[in-house]
Amino acid sequence: IKDTAVCRVFNRNFIVTGEEIVEVFLNPDVYREFRNAFNETPLFMYDEEYKTCFNLFCAVTDRLESCIEYLNGHAETPKTEEDFLSFVMFSCMVLDAVKHVLKQLDIEKIDEINYFQDICLSKPLNIEKHKCPTDDKFFEYLRSIMFAHPFETNRPKFFMKHEIQFSPWVIANNPAMKLRGIKDGVGVRIYSNKFDEIKDLIFSFDVLKKYIKSQYLLLYLAIAKVKEIVSLKEIEWKKHKINRSLDYLDILKEIKDILKLRHEEYYDVETVIRYMGCKNTLKENLTSVERFKQGIIEIIPELCDAVDSLNYEMATEKLDYILHQRPWKMHSMANYQLEKIYCDLNETQIVSKREWALEQVELFSKEFAKKWVTIIPQEMSFDEIKLLVTVSCYLEKIEQEKEKQV
Repeated sequence: IKDTAVCRVFNRNFIVTGEEIVEVFLNPDVYREFRNAFNETPLFMYDEEYKTCFNLFCAVTDRLESCIEYLNGHAETPKTEEDFLSFVMFSCMVLDAVKHVLKQLDIEKIDEINYFQDICLSKPLNIEKHKCPTDDKFFEYLRSIMFAHPFETNRPKFFMKHEIQFSPWVIANNPAMKLRGIKDGVGVRIYSNKFDEIKDLIFSFDVLKKYIKSQYLLLYLAIAKVKEIVSLKEIEWKKHKINRSLDYLDILKEIKDILKLRHEEYYDVETVIRYMGCKNTLKENLTSVERFKQGIIEIIPELCDAVDSLNYEMATEKLDYILHQRPWKMHSMANYQLEKIYCDLNETQIVSKREWALEQVELFSKEFAKKWVTIIPQEMSFDEIKLLVTVSCYLEKIEQEKEKQV
């Protein structure tokens, strides 16, 4: 399946592409749901307690994206040694990815005996039942003998004392397997220093796939844990209510501190604080500036409600209405001038760009802005200039909206 970007979840084994329902080996929506869970909050990117997880989670989901695309495209019984080895290699990356995520989140995984027990108890391994390895341990054995590390392995606990096993190749598409009644048989040839004969360990490819899928679906545990972490943090944050008995400037400062603590965007609040404390150098601007400041004061209760309830989108909308108003009718160069004023009029910008921005202020001040404020670029601070430009846009927008209603 190539176009997985338009797929949606359909149980855990199917996806829908357009009008077609397609069964898949590993549903890509599982890792996407995990990716969304940790990306929907800034907590994992910035919080000291959790930000060590973020790089791992990003690496895991990016790697899962390519691995699962490959595995879903090669989920049929492999026909060549190369196909089988590639399938196991990509599967190992999926399993290791999930294992690392669970470990990072302190999720204890139960290592069960569900999939490979019959393979262990029967020929050619004939492992005694009380020594039968768990699924995870048996897969580790399969991985080591298939890749042969690079030629031998001696780690499994179910080996005889001092036993070393060697493997010359993996087995795929061998006609002899069908004679054993395994239509989807795959396996590995085994030599050992403890037995003289050659052993071919043959098993169903479908059993291997079922085990891999079971481990991949453990990502749902990680999804639940991430959501739990976020939920508990939000409960803690909601306990802190803004002190509304403070004066408006201190309330805004508290809002900024809270947003910063919660790793949310606070630039607009910081801008409002600067504007509210900005020194006014011309008396003729007082009336317009006070109208603008009153507009800010009027939305402070709603800002408090939004931050107390963790509704940051509402807070952004309220601030956006004040700070980023644009009249629907403006002169032709207005947007360009506003961009230069807001972006380049700061002390860290190079001199030539600052000077060009001041020229744009001069030009802007001679258009609709002069109805509302007087701007003297060379005599005013950058903050006062930006405040007056913002005031002019705010008041002009209000006036034009009233005209539209008439």
